[in-house]
Amino acid sequence: MAIRDVLDDLENLVADAAHVPLSGKCMIEENDLVHLVEELRNTLPTALAQAEDIMTERETILAKAKSEAEHIIEESKKEADRRVSNSVIEREARDKARAIMEETDEKSRAAIKDAEERAAAMMDEAKEKASAMMEEARSKGEEIYTQVMQKKQNVDEYANQVFSQLIAYVTNTSEGVDQASQVLSQARSRLEAAQAEMNQNS
Repeated sequence: MAIRDVLDDLENLVADAAHVPLSGKCMIEENDLVHLVEELRNTLPTALAQAEDIMTERETILAKAKSEAEHIIEESKKEADRRVSNSVIEREARDKARAIMEETDEKSRAAIKDAEERAAAMMDEAKEKASAMMEEARSKGEEIYTQVMQKKQNVDEYANQVFSQLIAYVTNTSEGVDQASQVLSQARSRLEAAQAEMNQNS
């Protein structure tokens, strides 16, 4: 799985998480999060392996360029020898051979330089891509971890708020019962006093 796919899955995990009613919060399965983090950890070596493959390709390009340059030089030497042997004037043949050799050396140096520049450019690009991918993975992982911890904190705060409300409700109810009991006790005392007074008057 590519790094971007793992990051997309992490985003989907947060987006599709179960919501806590009346709170705007959501809950994430710990196993799912751990699984995606492991996927991310396993994907990073693949990106590094790709960078190593590019380095190997660079060496192959350089070796091929040098081989081609050596082949050109060898063919040029053969052509120079042939021209010398077929030339009527030995000096003219040598001058031509020297010119061919100089031209060949210049072409081979240019070919090697071009190959080295292309290989260096590929290597720099690979390093930049690998660095960007690792930075993106690290940043995304930290962002998701922060979101998860924030959601957990919000859920804890919501639970504490509910408990506080329940405790306050029970306390208020208990106080109301105590007050009602006092009122009933006073009413009973008054009724008993009224009954006693009535009996005396009778």
